[in-house]
Amino acid sequence: MRPTRPALCVRARDAGWRATARFAGAAGVVGVYLDTDHWVELRVLAGRAVAEVAVAGLRHVLADVGVAEDGAADGGALGRGIELWCAAVPFSDSPYAQGGPDQVVLGLRSSDGVDTEVARVDGRLLSTEVAGGFTGRMIGTRASGRAAPLTLTRFAYAPGSD
Repeated sequence: MRPTRPALCVRARDAGWRATARFAGAAGVVGVYLDTDHWVELRVLAGRAVAEVAVAGLRHVLADVGVAEDGAADGGALGRGIELWCAAVPFSDSPYAQGGPDQVVLGLRSSDGVDTEVARVDGRLLSTEVAGGFTGRMIGTRASGRAAPLTLTRFAYAPGSD
């Protein structure tokens, strides 16, 4: 995981899973980490949701969208809190699909319970197939480095492919 920012993490124990993190306030981060050079995160700060991936030290912004007060994408500033989620889902039901065994998906949940996908990456980027090692994926949450202190009000992990 990113070395300069502490995170609260759990190990992904299932092939398919979904994790959610709810924060009081307008900022927070949820991510999937293999090591310091292989990770994907969704950060919400100052009314923006930014999804970023790092592979072998290279970093790329996957998406940068506005976030409404209710947590819906493409809106204004946040106010009452935010719920971020990430999931590992099967790559495809097709036997002819090109790609890895799964995809890692990042998103937001609005106050009325509507999920909005912000970014999706091939799960092989966060696997020992690409990065080496033996630790497996960690799912984590943390404060954004520039945000004021925040409160994590709920974190949940559930097996299943969603």
